[in-house]
Amino acid sequence: MTRTGTTAAAEIELWRLQARMARDVVNANTHGLTHEDSLVEPRPGGNRLNWVLGHLLSVYDGFLPLLQQEPVIGAAALQRFARGAPPLKDSAE
Repeated sequence: MTRTGTTAAAEIELWRLQARMARDVVNANTHGLTHEDSLVEPRPGGNRLNWVLGHLLSVYDGFLPLLQQEPVIGAAALQRFARGAPPLKDSAE
């Protein structure tokens, strides 16, 4: 089975919708928070908000080449948020 232009366009539109939804959820859940708030460690466990947002940026930036787009931030700048990377603890970071 070959992929048609219509199928590719539908897939791209689905990714756009998902990206907009993720943006809206992030905006709704981070409104009014400070950088220091984003470094609070959740209890009993989980990732700090700062790391989660950085990881989302890393995933979306890495996905752009699949859409024939250049990464905006670049893998080197986002290495801090790769899977398995330690969380930021110091607000100076």
